Amino acid sequence: MKDLNLNDLPKNDLMALLTTAYQYLSDEKKAEDQIATINRRIHQALQAPIGFQGVFRWGVPVGAFVITMVVISSILGPIIGFVVGAVAAYFAYGYSSGKKDKILSKEKISKYQQLASKAQSELTVYQESGEFNDSLVFLPRECTNIYAVAALYNILLTGRADTWKEAINKYDLEKNNAEIKANQKAMIQNQKSQIQAAEASNILLNNVQTSIAAQTGVIMAQMAQIDNMNRSINSVGQSASSIANNISNIRNRK
Repeated sequence: MKDLNLNDLPKNDLMALLTTAYQYLSDEKKAEDQIATINRRIHQALQAPIGFQGVFRWGVPVGAFVITMVVISSILGPIIGFVVGAVAAYFAYGYSSGKKDKILSKEKISKYQQLASKAQSELTVYQESGEFNDSLVFLPRECTNIYAVAALYNILLTGRADTWKEAINKYDLEKNNAEIKANQKAMIQNQKSQIQAAEASNILLNNVQTSIAAQTGVIMAQMAQIDNMNRSINSVGQSASSIANNISNIRNRK
């Protein structure tokens, strides 16, 4: 296979090679997906809350202790009531803390880990097998994945290339174009995000300016009220002074 000149092979033979490679890579991907699923389940099991949360974790056993002790004490006496209440609190805490659930969770995680380890070992053996490597030896290193093989097969199937060299060149060109488009799309999305952020900032700035203007109007109105009060006070003072003068004049005439 290594000494085979792929450019001398007819299109149908090239497509047959790609079909075989796709089958092996597809089996590899299924195994990798299975391992990823098991690892996700392990993560979910580790993150899942166990037992009651917050004050209920201790509230339930305390409540069980108090109620049991009061009831039993009224019948059999305080000592027996205390002992029975403590036993009730112990079992209640085992329930509220999820002690049984913790044991089940550990068992579940252990089984998942065993499955993941077994699946990974089987995958490693498969990847190191001669059949697997022989099916991919004709491919460039960057094309030893299921997506590249499918793309090369499609290029030959649709007549966009007739030889191996043409198919590889066409694949590289289309891959580069796709990467350029993806980069352009990311740049456009980034620009949109920046524009939206700028618009949000302008809206916030306008709201602040409106709020400042409203506050300024209130302050000006308050200042006008203070001026009116000052003028009223001055007017009252002048009136009081005038009255005092009139009283003084009357007294002087007498």
